[in-house]
Order: sequence, then structure tokens, then C-alpha cells
Amino acid sequence: MLFTLLASAYAAEVTEMPPELRGNVEIGYTGDFGFRTLEEKRQLVGNGMYQRHDLLFSGEFAPLKWLALNLVVPYTPSWSINWSEAYQMRYDPTNETGTYVGSEQINDGVKRTASGSEGVWFGAAVAPFSQSYGSGILHQRVDWRLGLAYRTGNSHTMWSAVDGARGVAPGGGAWKINAAFSTTRGSAMPYLSVQAILEGKPVVMDIVDEDGTTWATGLSIDAASTFDVRGGVEITDAEIREGGYRFVWDVYCRFGYVTWQDVPSGIWLPTVLDASRGITITETDYVHGDLGMSAVIDVNHWAGFRLGVEGRYALPHRVEHPYPVFWSYDSFDVVAVAELEGRIRDGKGK
Repeated sequence: MLFTLLASAYAAEVTEMPPELRGNVEIGYTGDFGFRTLEEKRQLVGNGMYQRHDLLFSGEFAPLKWLALNLVVPYTPSWSINWSEAYQMRYDPTNETGTYVGSEQINDGVKRTASGSEGVWFGAAVAPFSQSYGSGILHQRVDWRLGLAYRTGNSHTMWSAVDGARGVAPGGGAWKINAAFSTTRGSAMPYLSVQAILEGKPVVMDIVDEDGTTWATGLSIDAASTFDVRGGVEITDAEIREGGYRFVWDVYCRFGYVTWQDVPSGIWLPTVLDASRGITITETDYVHGDLGMSAVIDVNHWAGFRLGVEGRYALPHRVEHPYPVFWSYDSFDVVAVAELEGRIRDGKGK
């Protein structure tokens, strides 16, 4: 429904900053539902379902109009990969490696689960230029937001089980660098954002499975870093500026790159040879492309929410370097997003 079609007085969400001495709090949910197939020598050798449910608790406060301090606490109540069609890996003496081809199928399938937190993000963002600045050289037709954050490490990792349960943390700390830019063109706000999450130095740990078996001691784990570029446009469909009501469509695409990583064997494959369980294996790097759409609804100046869906496709890549097994071309993800935001503002919504 179109109530009014006015040039928005807001910045795009990726460049939004709280007003001076004001803040935002947010609770978010992301559900990732992935369909995974494994291929070896052009044969289907695995079929499974990946799920990850993430909660995000965040807060941001602006001591100055161009500076915001933020805190983000992510938590993953459920991570799982369930191989409904899985095979027992056997040794192939011809190629001197493991293979699923010609192996027996595991009737009950294979499932792995995890939960926990990756760590806590402490960060800051600056807005050197903004359309909201009234005058001077800082008042521009493009909004900028530049951010830097550090994530603490967490010893409850994906790679090793503690008391029979895996965590979701990569292990060590990480730095996040991001930059976002947006402008206003009538009722449309096109934007561009880039982000890099750089995992810290490798962490050393013992590798223990869910049954309590120790497969290696003092293994060095080097988790993958990620790079993303996102471009999109927010289109204001309805707005009542006096009351703070706003309805916005956000349509975007993303290109991502995930670096190689050295991690324990047997996390992403249903079964592996015991010979590889005590070493680090290399998962090759890969790229992915995403398409998404969200509805952003500001109920008033003090509250709003977002509902969205995203499709993600990653190019096939080798899962573990000792074995000729690849994520197949028909693996993909569907991601659901829900966010609720509260804003600390004065009586006029400022």
C-alpha cells in the first residue's frame, strides 16, 4: 500500500548512525537451511541437510554524531549437518586414498550437532561524511560508515568436542573491517558495502570426538577468513514522516570469498579414514553469490523490524584435500532473517 512517496530523511540501514547521545538495541535471528550433496568421480556419494540457527544481541551508542560504539553478542543455539544418504569410506589401494565409490551405505545416516558462541564483538564506527550534516565540507550527498571490530576467542570450538558436545567457534580472535556507502535518489537509496572478517593466528588444541576419543594432541588449526561485497537498493514504499512510520523494500546481491582453511578431518564429510583423523586437512577456498530481499518496517521513531529471505549458491570445491570428494554443483542455501530493533530517541524521535 502506498501512503506517500517522499524523499526519505533516513540513511540506508548499512550506513545508519544513531543521533548524538542516542543509541539502538537489536535482537536478530538468522536461519540457514542448506542442501548438501557430495560428488566423487561424477557420482553422487552423499546427500544431506545443513541447518544453522543464530541469535544476535547488539547495542550501539553514539557519544558524538559521527562516532558510534557497538557491542555484538552472537549465539548459536543449534548447528547441525544430517547426512541422510551416507557411505562408509574405504581405503582405495589403487590411488592410496579413501573413497566412497563402491562402499556400503550407512542405513541410519550420520548426524553432527553443535551449539554455543563464537565470541563477543567490540567495535566502533565513524561517519566522516553524511547527508544529515547541516553544512560544511562534511555535508555530502553520500553517507559513509566505516567500522572496525574485534571478536574475542572461544575455546569451545567446532573442531573438538568438550564433554561430548561441539561448539561453533573458530577458536581464536578475529578482526572485522567494513565500509558502507549510500545516497538518496528520490524514494530510492542505493548502497554498497564491503566487509572482511580476518581470523587471527592459528590456535593449538587437542582433537577429541563426541565419544571422547582423542585423535590428536597439539594440532594447529587455521580457520578461514571471509570477504564480502554487497550492493543493493532500499525503496521507500510508504512513509508517514511525522509519526516515524516507514515501509521499505531492500533488494540486494552479494559476492563472497571464503579462504582456504586447515582444520581437523571428518567435520564436513560423513565418514573418513582413521589415518586422517590425527592431522589437519585443507578445505579449498571458494566463492559464493547471494540474492536477497527484505521488508523493513519502522513502526514509529522508537521501534522497527525486518523480515527477509536470501538464496545462496557456492561454487563446487574440494572438502578435504586427501580425498577426491567435492561439494556438488546442486548444493545451495536458503536463509531466513528476522530482526527487531529498539531506538533510544527523544519525544520528537531525534
